[in-house]
Amino acid sequence: MKSRNGKILNLILAFGLLCIFIGVLILVCLTGTSGKFSTSIFLILICLAGLSFLYIYIGFSRIPFYFFIGLDFTACGLFWFIIKRNIIPASPEQLWPFLMIITGVCLFVTGRTKKQHIVLYYDLPAVFLVILGIIFLLFSFDIITASFSVISLVACPVILIVAGIFLVILFLKRKALLEILPDEISDGLSENSDFADISNN
Repeated sequence: MKSRNGKILNLILAFGLLCIFIGVLILVCLTGTSGKFSTSIFLILICLAGLSFLYIYIGFSRIPFYFFIGLDFTACGLFWFIIKRNIIPASPEQLWPFLMIITGVCLFVTGRTKKQHIVLYYDLPAVFLVILGIIFLLFSFDIITASFSVISLVACPVILIVAGIFLVILFLKRKALLEILPDEISDGLSENSDFADISNN
């Protein structure tokens, strides 16, 4: 009985996502011009892929990796769709760093699915992406007038150090990393890793 109810709920969820997709597609057909139509379709497909991952997460598998990919694809697709419709009074060249910020926020939200106050392997890259996106925004809107190449020469060593620290933390928290990846990926890493015994100690 429970399995039957679960299948019915999954069908309802799938039908709801299909209705959203068809509705958005109709709106694009009614309001879009021929020049923007192909771009709009591409963005809708990205959103549809994101909704598909969310459907897998909600209906079948509670793997945080699926939730993150679904949320990020959907949010970034919708945001870029808004940019292409000229709803925001700024050019794509100025607004693209928001994609990094959105990805960071999606990572942070995914970490909250673990029902913990701080999840380091989500929150650390999330903060890094948000800060990096904000820095790029300062350049894209010409708030920082200095040469990007000059500043990048100073920032690159700092970024490398931070990235190295993050990779070391991932190594030390290897079990936590395997939990957020799909089973087929995490199983392969577990079998092929020469450092399994070290990370478990």
